[in-house]
Amino acid sequence: KQDEERFVAQARKLVRQANAYEVLPGLHANGALGVTENLADVGGIAFGYGALQRYLKAHPKENRKIDGLTQEQRCFIAWAQLWSEKSREGYLRQVTATDAHAPGNYRVWAPAQHEPGFYKAFGIRKGDPLWLDPKDRARIW
Repeated sequence: KQDEERFVAQARKLVRQANAYEVLPGLHANGALGVTENLADVGGIAFGYGALQRYLKAHPKENRKIDGLTQEQRCFIAWAQLWSEKSREGYLRQVTATDAHAPGNYRVWAPAQHEPGFYKAFGIRKGDPLWLDPKDRARIW
């Protein structure tokens, strides 16, 4: 029962975050519809970043900058590139109303906001555009 209550409380953070996102002017994401997929995205970036950290610990010579970017920065940039897309307004209106998957432009950055390593990798501080207050970050895994 306690685990269920904690899980639901953490999931509500993702619902609130998505509900606040304006896909198009006047059109907000449906947090309740997309919460399961958004949970999966938060878990995916957490597991991926964790795997990178374990790899770099075992292979310290690989922990070097490439093209001026740290391995941690490259991890989050690769995630963002995976989800970047360009969509027509009609399509965005349709998927926002019917699809449990958030639009790609939301998936680019929203899941990373729950991973502490994201803030460290880019030096994101309170007041920066991608800052999400720690009390609003979902911590499930």
